[in-house]
Amino acid sequence: MTRRLLTLLLLTTLAACGATRPRVTVRLVDGKPEETRYVSPAAYGHYLQAQIALNRGELQTALEELRDALIHDSRSPHLHTTLATVLIQLGRNGEAHAVLKQALDLEPGHPDALVLLGQLFRRENKLARAEEMFRRAIKLNPGQGPAYLHLAAMLEEARRPGAATTVLETMLKRVKGEPGVQAHRRLATLCLRQVDYDCAARHFKQVLSHETELRTLLKLAHVHRALGRAGAAVALLREAFDRSGGASQVAALLLELLHHEGRRQEVDDLLGILEKAAAERPDRIRAVAELALQVERPRRALKLVDEQIRRLRRDKQPPRPQLSLTRGAALFKLGRADEARSELEGALEGPTGPSAALRLAGGLGLLGRHREASAVLRKALNSHEDNAGLVLALSRSLHQEGQKEASVRVVRRAVERRPDDRGLRFGFAAALERTGAWRAALNQVRRILKRRPKDAPALNFLGYTLADRRERLEEARRSIKRALYLQPGEGYIIDSLGWLHYRTGERSKAFKLLQMAARLAPEEPEILAHLAEVHAALKRLNRAVLLYRRAIKVSEDAHLTAKLKKRLHQLERERGRVGTR
Repeated sequence: MTRRLLTLLLLTTLAACGATRPRVTVRLVDGKPEETRYVSPAAYGHYLQAQIALNRGELQTALEELRDALIHDSRSPHLHTTLATVLIQLGRNGEAHAVLKQALDLEPGHPDALVLLGQLFRRENKLARAEEMFRRAIKLNPGQGPAYLHLAAMLEEARRPGAATTVLETMLKRVKGEPGVQAHRRLATLCLRQVDYDCAARHFKQVLSHETELRTLLKLAHVHRALGRAGAAVALLREAFDRSGGASQVAALLLELLHHEGRRQEVDDLLGILEKAAAERPDRIRAVAELALQVERPRRALKLVDEQIRRLRRDKQPPRPQLSLTRGAALFKLGRADEARSELEGALEGPTGPSAALRLAGGLGLLGRHREASAVLRKALNSHEDNAGLVLALSRSLHQEGQKEASVRVVRRAVERRPDDRGLRFGFAAALERTGAWRAALNQVRRILKRRPKDAPALNFLGYTLADRRERLEEARRSIKRALYLQPGEGYIIDSLGWLHYRTGERSKAFKLLQMAARLAPEEPEILAHLAEVHAALKRLNRAVLLYRRAIKVSEDAHLTAKLKKRLHQLERERGRVGTR
């Protein structure tokens, strides 16, 4: 049977060779069928060498190999498209256009060539031509996913979210498998950017039904938390914790949510699991102690650190200064300020100096000892004058002291020395805004955006500051929406958008957004105060009073706390008058 089959194949091949029709062969290249009249092992060999060169980042070698491959097989649209990709990476866009034209002359609907040409037009800011190429690729190859994804991304970037959603929904009807999962993932992100969290939840669930990925678990947990579904968020974070092998980042998210929900026993149980795991990896003890501090377990943190210090001494190992940082912070939280100060002062010398100074100043600041905190930071800056964190902390501390001009001056001097330091300039803007010089603050932020137009925190600062003063509200809206596009799901940006709606009188929209922001950032006093103001405007004075009390409890800024208390007293008097009537 096998011999007869081989004979038949041989006769068929000979007949094809004798026919007048040009010989056509189909082979696989990168898993894709390629049809060509010329089959050359040499061409395929050069192609493979080009792929090896690309993997090594050797673009020029890859270029030469692909040109040699085309000498042997000049009618392969795939080879032309691969060559165009290399030319684009080398910045030779004109040549890439010519090569892609050749690919499309050989096969007018070649999907990779059309998508690459669309990407090239998009890079050149020829958006109409780019959209034309992507739509042509979709029309000619409706079952392939990349063109849909690229077109949707371009439409969203062009602030056409509705059109982007339509493209992705069409893709879901036509494309199955992994590309369909990508469409769900992109739609979920698009929903996040539009602050449509119910929509985001639906699509993230679809992604998880196909593949359980840590990133998606965390995002869906975030969405559920914003929607007030704390139980579902906890379950997802527990699954993420197990899948990540107890990663510190996931543990921190889970502990923070459990702590906020008042689930004390579950917090202690999870800390116990982390402590048991760290017993086999002593280098992780400090990380667990830091997590214990974040969920208000200072005694537990102190015990962990002390046990580790005793273990090191027993094993005659040198002390680790980082442990002093955690120990000092725990002592401050326990009210043992003198011991904390002594502990942290011992870590001021050497590489831990800036961190120790920041912790010491922070602890003193919480006790209202701002003058001492400023002195600690000034001394640390004498040895670490280029440390931006120390400069900004000193500015905040001076402001707490009431030295407003000095708080601005210390950052201005640092910015003059390092004008290109983005963090310092942003801190300078914040210092100016704290003193009421908000127009000057916006000038600094605009300078950041001139160099870094995709800086989401700067865009948010600009939008929020304008919205808060009811100035240039359309620019404020654009800036906040752009920030949310760049960092979808961020609670502080959602807060800015909600406050903008409040300032423009859209109370129902403001309430929904600020409620989500408060769920995502329950320890942010200003966000809590914003939500309280919406409740007050809606005559829900009891709820507003409760939120202000909570904001005062978590506030660590003396000026903000005083402002919050003043507003709370006003609301309490108003509530009393309403009760009397």
